[in-house]
Amino acid sequence: MQARQENALKRMEQDYDSRMEEQVEDLRDKMRLLQVDRKSNIDILESSKQTNKDYIRQLKNENRDLRKALADLKRTTSGNGLAAGGTQALTATTALGGGAIGDEFDELGLSLQQLGKSRKQHDDLRHRVQSQAALLEELKDEVKDLELEAKKPSLEDTPETRKIRMLENRLDKAMIKFNEAQSIRKTYEQIVKRLKEERIGFDNQLAAIERALTAKQHDFEELVLLSADATHARETIQLELEKARSQHEDEKRHREKELREKQQYVKIRLEMSNRLDKRDKYKGAVVAQESGDLGIEGERQLKASLMATVQQHGDVGEERKEHRSKIDIFESAFRKIKEATGVSDVNEVIQKITSQESTTDNLLNLSKENQTRLERLQAEHAALKARVEELKYSGSSGGHRRKLVDDHEQNLVLASAKLERAKLKYERLAKVLIGVKAGVEHLVDKMESVREDDQVIAVTDETIVEALQESEVTLTRLLSHIKLAPPSSSDSMVTPLLGQKKRDGVNASMRRLNSKQSDPSMAEVSDAEMLGTRPYNQRIPLPGTDGLTAEELEMDDALASNGTGNAGMLLDDTEEALSRDRVKRASSQVILAQDKKKKRVLKKKLKDSGNESSDEESAGNLNGNLADGASRAPLTQRTLSPKKK
Repeated sequence: MQARQENALKRMEQDYDSRMEEQVEDLRDKMRLLQVDRKSNIDILESSKQTNKDYIRQLKNENRDLRKALADLKRTTSGNGLAAGGTQALTATTALGGGAIGDEFDELGLSLQQLGKSRKQHDDLRHRVQSQAALLEELKDEVKDLELEAKKPSLEDTPETRKIRMLENRLDKAMIKFNEAQSIRKTYEQIVKRLKEERIGFDNQLAAIERALTAKQHDFEELVLLSADATHARETIQLELEKARSQHEDEKRHREKELREKQQYVKIRLEMSNRLDKRDKYKGAVVAQESGDLGIEGERQLKASLMATVQQHGDVGEERKEHRSKIDIFESAFRKIKEATGVSDVNEVIQKITSQESTTDNLLNLSKENQTRLERLQAEHAALKARVEELKYSGSSGGHRRKLVDDHEQNLVLASAKLERAKLKYERLAKVLIGVKAGVEHLVDKMESVREDDQVIAVTDETIVEALQESEVTLTRLLSHIKLAPPSSSDSMVTPLLGQKKRDGVNASMRRLNSKQSDPSMAEVSDAEMLGTRPYNQRIPLPGTDGLTAEELEMDDALASNGTGNAGMLLDDTEEALSRDRVKRASSQVILAQDKKKKRVLKKKLKDSGNESSDEESAGNLNGNLADGASRAPLTQRTLSPKKK
């Protein structure tokens, strides 16, 4: 008990010491603050006091100057008045007549002057005393203020002072917390304001970027189409160019051949002309020798005729050369036109030139349009690039925007993949639906002969379920009749249900069915045997529980048994997007499986020895349908005849 009391006393002493230390620290802080405040106040007072002293000193100097000026002015005025009075009195006394009186007046004037000086000194001293008294009062006030400021604060530890200190401490803490809360509130307000501004503009920016993206995609598609058209035009032009080159080579060879022939012809003609000239010269020489020398007149005429002949031959040669040069110019121009156009007929050349002119105009217009569009797209591209750079480097929320854009892009990729999978699934289901519809039509056609009400149901997308229900009811009724009736009376019970024309075939099918029912080992007939007996019938593959057809399952089992390593390829997820290589591998494996199946069917055909008649085949078809209906309540396969194919 005593130890507890001692511990309690120790704790109380420790608490008291801690509280006292806290109070001492608080008092020290307050004293420190008071000292700082007092020093600041003293500095302020000292500065104001110095300024006031300077101002007072200036006023005193101004007052002193004014007083001096006033005293001088009074002195001058009083001296003038006394001198005037003394002179008047002196004149009066002299006028009255006496020298003694004049001396008294001189003494009176001197005493008056001394009186003025004494009065002036008295005024100056009184003014100085008043100013010193005012300065003394000011100094006393300052001394009182300094004494009050220098007085120590109260150190009495009273409840009021403790409460005041506690309240002051709480006030300081509350002010600190208030300031912190105000700063935090301002920060959050700025953040909220910034987020609101970004929320307002972000949707518009995102919509603008999406619109620009769609526009760019549209432009890209158009450019792809234009590129395809340009590629096609380039290929056609290249083909035409090759064709024109080949034609040019042919024509060049043909022209060279003609040129060689013409050169040879010209050479022969030149040789002939040279021979003729030589012959003419020889004849002229012979004629001249025979005729002898002519006279002067004859020689003149002969020379004139010779000159005329030579001139005529020269004119003809020049005309021939001009015509030949013109013809060569026209031929070279026409040859160039033919080489450029690639045709030889004049009409075709004209038509080609006109069409080329229109084509050239169209190409020029198209090039201008493409150039303007290219410039516009380049300007838009530059603007968008600048906008992207601005968005990239502006603001502190660029990373958040980039994250949102990446999320949208990722969602877009996922949605695109999902769309592709949905398209593939839709195509597969559409194919399955078409096969189901064809099988139902064939089943309805087969059931027309055994229907009691003789109603024909048109199989459409709306009535396919009703047709299946009617076929199921008919098959169920037939199966119940077959199971309930004895073998002897089965013919009599089934034949009324059939038409008169098909009773024989149905009777045969009933006999085969009864024999199969009596022999359980023959009750089940495989699809391969049925295909072997009826090779022209076609089975419609229906998907199983996992969405794959029986043929695909069989092919997958065959691939697994062969160990090709791609056994589970067809059993993969149908919604997975197939690649090009995978489609090729799958198609090649499907072809291999079909070839193996055909080989097995051909082998079974060779093993079969007898062929059934047409009636037995029809009865076998009906028997196969009935056996399928009896063995499988939900029909998984349908038989399709060649005419329905």
